[in-house]
Amino acid sequence: MSLVRSFPILAFLLVLLSIVSVSFAQESVTILLVGGTLAAMSWFVTEGPRGRSLPRWVGNILMIALSLHAFIEVLKFPEADQLIGTMGRFGVWLTLIKLYDRKSARDHAHLLMLSLLLMLTGCMQSASLLYGIFVIVYIALGLYVLLLFQFYASYERSRRERTRATPAQARTSPSIKPIVGRHAPLHFRALAVVVALIGMAMSVFVFTLYPRTFGRGMLRELDAPSLTQTGGYNDEINLRDGGRINESRELAFTIDTRDPLGRPVALQGPVYLRGAVLELYRRGGAWRTYPRPASRMRFLDVVPPRMTSLNPEVPVAGDGITMNFEFVRPTDTFFSVYAPYAISTEDLITIRYVPDTLTVNLEHGQPIRQYTIAAYDRPREEQLETLMEGAIMRVPRRWDPIRAPARLALYDDSPRVAELARDILRDSNIPTQRPSGLADRLQWNRDVAVAFQRFLRSGDYLYTLDLGNTQLASRRRQDPVARFLLETKRGHCEYFASALAALCHSVRAQARVVTGYVVLDYDKVAERYNVLESNAHAWVEVRTSRLGWERFDPTPQDALFAMHASDNSIADRLRWMYQQFEEDWNNNVVEFDSDSQSKLADSLDQGWAVTLERRWQDVRQEMARINQAFALGPTGYIWMGTIGFALILAIIVFVRLVRRIRTIRRRAHLEHLRGKQYRSMVRQVGFYVDMLNVLHRARLTKPAWAPPQLYGEQLEASNPQVASWIDHISRAFYRVRYGGESLPAKELDEVNASVDALAQHLKVKR
Repeated sequence: MSLVRSFPILAFLLVLLSIVSVSFAQESVTILLVGGTLAAMSWFVTEGPRGRSLPRWVGNILMIALSLHAFIEVLKFPEADQLIGTMGRFGVWLTLIKLYDRKSARDHAHLLMLSLLLMLTGCMQSASLLYGIFVIVYIALGLYVLLLFQFYASYERSRRERTRATPAQARTSPSIKPIVGRHAPLHFRALAVVVALIGMAMSVFVFTLYPRTFGRGMLRELDAPSLTQTGGYNDEINLRDGGRINESRELAFTIDTRDPLGRPVALQGPVYLRGAVLELYRRGGAWRTYPRPASRMRFLDVVPPRMTSLNPEVPVAGDGITMNFEFVRPTDTFFSVYAPYAISTEDLITIRYVPDTLTVNLEHGQPIRQYTIAAYDRPREEQLETLMEGAIMRVPRRWDPIRAPARLALYDDSPRVAELARDILRDSNIPTQRPSGLADRLQWNRDVAVAFQRFLRSGDYLYTLDLGNTQLASRRRQDPVARFLLETKRGHCEYFASALAALCHSVRAQARVVTGYVVLDYDKVAERYNVLESNAHAWVEVRTSRLGWERFDPTPQDALFAMHASDNSIADRLRWMYQQFEEDWNNNVVEFDSDSQSKLADSLDQGWAVTLERRWQDVRQEMARINQAFALGPTGYIWMGTIGFALILAIIVFVRLVRRIRTIRRRAHLEHLRGKQYRSMVRQVGFYVDMLNVLHRARLTKPAWAPPQLYGEQLEASNPQVASWIDHISRAFYRVRYGGESLPAKELDEVNASVDALAQHLKVKR
């Protein structure tokens, strides 16, 4: 009977879980608060003492109104992604109506189908780890509820048939109760576990047999674009939209930096990781990469695991630093310090290398999460010559690849900005006209950049993320750079970098804007850099040598260090760990495709020994990552080992305790007891079960039909000492089990001592 009684509440919890899940999938606080609250209230309204429910005609009217509203939404928003959201919201409100309706077995079946519909719509909208956990819990609970529904539906059908078969004048007989055996709940739960294991095995088999690309064409309209870019970074700047700088503490990636000897090393000062070089300024505050022809780029195949030189004519050198990147989200941009010269990845890909700017991007292949770059932090002129000479030799001499981008990207939107630039140079005793000689011009470029950087850092310009004035500038059709320099004097790093480049261009100094990351947080315990989304940054490079460009960062250094300073709390580290798990979920489950299938097959072909060894290495790396995340140091492994050992012991003790409680409940016939009385009885009558176990081990098993005291009397003639102990223990059991007494601690110890004496006499273990 307990199985039938448990069905309504478990079915309600399953429906409530589906509503909460779809609210997370749609990121809707309204569905969570309003829908979840109304759903929770329905239990107390419809299943309470009075059992109130909506009249059928009211429910029908609400369903018609809800259908009309959904139809209007479909007409207004016919896009595929909007249709899924509309279907999910329609399912939530329809479920709420059914929750407040009268519930027969058929109504419960409708609710279960609606909950399944909600979970399916959520699967079309979300691929996050949290929603994946919701799905797993829903499947486990839903399977159990579905099996319970068979009991419940059969019970309701039998009760209705009995009622119809009974004459009206004789319908005072009690309702039918299902006839089940004593172990029916245990057998039912065992059946549920077996079905769950079979279903899981079949799911894994089908999942690995048919990768995610199978059938994707049928759902192409519903296929959400995958994340291929690291959060916080962008390969362009648009000041008209207010920029994209934020204070997010989300982890973007980590860097393991090593010297030529392979030792972990922290670079001096802030580490500037270049991602995109923006040379072309378009009116309205937009910086873009100068579009180069294919002849100005190199397309290289990166074949793992060896390092691939960015100049195929020169072998990979070993005198630079090596940077191992591990991203939270896949990326198609390869970040590096100023001059990368070699790269390696885990997968075969094709990269696009631009020698003019020393930047690397993905050309063909899937976005990646890990790669290694070898680079020069402060390259010499001959090293730059090696990296750029091949490209320079292949272009016509009439086109200077270094000077052309600066000439074409000239900022000339505001005469007032040009006048401000000349005033700054005059105040710094620097000529306002560019010299004609190459050496003098390069030195002049540097002097000009230093003067402009000093001006922007003078204190008159404020670093802020409050960009309310930017929207006002957009409405007034004003140039954002000119407005920043001449009026607001407030902005973030993109405004400072744009202002410095604009001032340089106004006097014909060669400069370009660079976007990427600036990193200050070096974890000395983990020996790596932790790069957050808030570390996204923009700065300027000015040509100060024949091939080299020098970095200038006009952002006030106090603001830069305040925003990017290391202040990683426990909450940050826990969030970063969750991000790592979520990305593993996305890469290994959500994006499981034919390539992943091939890798899985290859790993299985390598043999169990190799596979187990790799799994053990993965466990060790995971332990090292957890230890590094919490900065526990060498003692962290001792703590983790101690905690793991204690956890194993706790699991063993818990399993044995559960088994003992179940044994006491069965042998002492406590199935009908509940609550405090049940817990007290379990603590008190354990000695009786121990006595039965001792007798069983001594081959004196008590028959199931014989009361314990009567069985002791039967042993009086053959073994009076054993009969005496059985009589003493049985009397104590009768007092607790049927007399309602609670034995004092001293008397309980005496009874347990009698059980020990019985075991010693029979020469068996207790």
